[in-house]
Amino acid sequence: MLLSLVSMTSGIRTKNLRVLRIIVGRLSVVFGVLTWLAASAADSRILLFQKFNRATTYDEVRPLVSGDLARGLEFTSRQHPDLMGTALNYLQFISYEPHIVELNPNNSFLVLEHGKPRLGRDNHREERAVYLLSRVDGINWTIARRMERQQIITSLWFKDFSLAEFNQQSSCSVSGNNVDPTLNGKEWSLQSAVAFRKKEDIEIDLFPFVIKQADLDYWKFWSGMPIDSNALQASSMNHFQPECRIVFGLDQNGQVKFVNVGFNNPTPHLSAVWQGPGWSWALPQFPKPNTSSGLPPEFRTFEVTKDRIKLDTAGQLEAGGQTIHWKVKVDIPILDKGL
Repeated sequence: MLLSLVSMTSGIRTKNLRVLRIIVGRLSVVFGVLTWLAASAADSRILLFQKFNRATTYDEVRPLVSGDLARGLEFTSRQHPDLMGTALNYLQFISYEPHIVELNPNNSFLVLEHGKPRLGRDNHREERAVYLLSRVDGINWTIARRMERQQIITSLWFKDFSLAEFNQQSSCSVSGNNVDPTLNGKEWSLQSAVAFRKKEDIEIDLFPFVIKQADLDYWKFWSGMPIDSNALQASSMNHFQPECRIVFGLDQNGQVKFVNVGFNNPTPHLSAVWQGPGWSWALPQFPKPNTSSGLPPEFRTFEVTKDRIKLDTAGQLEAGGQTIHWKVKVDIPILDKGL
């Protein structure tokens, strides 16, 4: 009898402990959500966008905006007041998950994850939106601009780059079937190189022109920096340009998983990509090349740090009756692109 009582008591205690663990676990989740909500609510920049997101008239949003956004909305209110509601709806969201990307004391990006636009587009799919927030007076935050997130180069906010860092020479040529006579076998003397790192790859673009200050200003403008748009008229980036390209695909750990080389020309149009045998691997089925660089033998040097890439490569590839030749030796900054 005593043994049965002890067993029953032990069972009750075990059951109570299980219930207690479940309660504690659920409270932890609730506490985590409340903490996140409290942190979000405490940030004046997120509160600013909440107020903007509820606005229905120009008078409501006027004190909340600055820069390009202020100029655009002011123009709409003056020239097309009947479209103000539509303009605001385009900028607003039914739901979103906000977070802040710090830039400097007076500028930051507000990123809206899983945003559902108020004005239906793209079949109401969720999207990521980015707004530039600025303190023009150094005190009050305002919404300055809706950004094209794919064009944002965050590196430009944190470091100054010299033109000489990008102006390094290389060469490439394309020949073969269906290649326009003006391009067939033409040796491109490439004058500059730019490396962009995105989440899924590092892309090196090789251009037949020297990078100028107007080109740096072009990238800065599209990254949200205070650049006079008139200064961009001299930028070569305003138009599609011939370019050779080397792309290093990255896995989720940032390790290279494939390499390809390519060529693009706007007029006459030619866009092609080449990938050699053994240039794509997925461990353990396809092991990485057994070379000092860990890449195909055409890549004699491949060194990547947090903000720089050093590359020495030369070779040729044929595919579909077309052949590309390239010779590249550069040591250039890596610009982080996209948000």
